[in-house]
Amino acid sequence: MSIEHSAVANGFITPAEYVEIVVRPFWVVTMFAFLFYGAYTVLVWIYIYLQLHQRRRKRPYFYQISLLCLYLLISIVTILSTLSLYQSTISSATLELVSSQPSFNPDNHYALFQYLACSSNGIFLVANTVADAILLSRCYFIWGSRKTIIVGPAILCGINLGLEIASLVLEIEGDISTVTRSLRNGSPDNITATIIIFAFVGGTIFANTLLTGLIAGRIWRLSQINNCYPELDKVNKARINSKQIYRLVAIIIESGALYPISIIVALVIELQIHMDVDRLLLIVAQTMGIAPTLILVRVDLGSSIESPQDQSKFTARTHLWRASPED
Repeated sequence: MSIEHSAVANGFITPAEYVEIVVRPFWVVTMFAFLFYGAYTVLVWIYIYLQLHQRRRKRPYFYQISLLCLYLLISIVTILSTLSLYQSTISSATLELVSSQPSFNPDNHYALFQYLACSSNGIFLVANTVADAILLSRCYFIWGSRKTIIVGPAILCGINLGLEIASLVLEIEGDISTVTRSLRNGSPDNITATIIIFAFVGGTIFANTLLTGLIAGRIWRLSQINNCYPELDKVNKARINSKQIYRLVAIIIESGALYPISIIVALVIELQIHMDVDRLLLIVAQTMGIAPTLILVRVDLGSSIESPQDQSKFTARTHLWRASPED
């Protein structure tokens, strides 16, 4: 309310324009973010339920622990990002920025927005590292613990982590400068930060696509090897048919593509309508958690609906997916 009166009294933008430029994007992003977060929460509870009711199947505990940690981290990101966007919306400094005023005086709300945004980005960095570790471990296990296969993607993920840390440090420096002095009196150059962010985005998309392709390709190859040797039927009691493999590979590709696609969409939106990246980070974080959880939930649901006579087939099929030293 005070912002609207200030806008009218000082001749800034009108209240309707402020709602159009600042408030509406906040509510749209928040609405979609919590819609995805609700779906993510449902997936996590389904996964927990399936783990409790399918104890006969051995699984590495790393997947269970890492997925729950990822959910906790993304929940924290969701809370911090929502609070930071709210503080930005009610800040009079935001009004000055969108009004292109010659002076800029960050108030307490704007300072709190910057602190919460930096904290959210820091937690997002940790969550992204956990998500990469989950994907790397799957690729490592499905390739029979062959280090030569995983070393390239691991180095790429490490480079992406370094770029993300560098962009976060530059962002924190810029935020400190913003809070301590006026942007109109000399703001820090953000060209370097922008280049690093684009490099990180490109590296993340490439790494996730590469790992998803390696996992899907390995499962396809293992199934072809299995079907080339009829004597394996005596052990598995059933041969893995093409439809089962198509289904499993489709699950991996469809679910694994969610995170890269969401990053691309967020990047396009940011370039086209110049929306702040911090706003879109709230939605991207949800897909980062949904992707790995959705894969395991779909595989486990496929196991639970199999008829008793088809259990041996599904056991052989899921063994290809869950191949690890513990299996």
